Amino acid sequence: MSTGPTTLIDLLDEVVASDGTREAFVQRTAEGTQRITFAELAARSAALAQWLVDDRGVRPGDVVGIKLPSGIDYAVAYHAIVRAGAVATGINPRLGPAEVHHIVRAAGPVHMFDGPLPHLEPGDPHARVAETHPADPVAIVWTGGTTGMPKGAWFDHECLRDDDITLVKQALDTTGERMHGVTFDALLEHGWVRLNVPRPYLPYAEGGFTTPSGKCEFYSERMAQMGLD
Repeated sequence: MSTGPTTLIDLLDEVVASDGTREAFVQRTAEGTQRITFAELAARSAALAQWLVDDRGVRPGDVVGIKLPSGIDYAVAYHAIVRAGAVATGINPRLGPAEVHHIVRAAGPVHMFDGPLPHLEPGDPHARVAETHPADPVAIVWTGGTTGMPKGAWFDHECLRDDDITLVKQALDTTGERMHGVTFDALLEHGWVRLNVPRPYLPYAEGGFTTPSGKCEFYSERMAQMGLD
């Protein structure tokens, strides 16, 4: 379990304090290259969060949409929504009208960022516009289904706050017999570690699959209905 920052806002606060002048994002545009540091990201998002609350009446738990291409404005809008205690839901501008309509109807955003962000004076990079907790929802990520409309997956602060190394260490923190000796330090040193299984390990050499035939089977109901399986 993480013992560091408890929310994404705490995490950004720590980064601003230790590396505020480092560049958070670099974006190439037709007009040139745009850059934003972590401190500038925090200051701009703090001002935009206050604007969401004061001008758009956004309250904790409200859903706010971001229908913008990937870039600095998207990042600023996302962090502003989080600071306002709201839930960010990204909508890919390249989606078709039916998919966009479905997401908007399902998520019910109270405001949509779908153009240039309002011009605001930077705020206090450590400002807390709303009280947030680790279990508060922070984002809805939409999965692109191949046979249906996108489906929303909810994420909270606790789910998103950890970095890749922390997640790997958490996954390896197990008492499972097969994982004995498989540690982060061992992987870092050797690049790979063999699972603690018998040598040779051939669990299905004689079949024994949990299928009607006892053999490995591949089956697709949808393809079968099309006469392809």
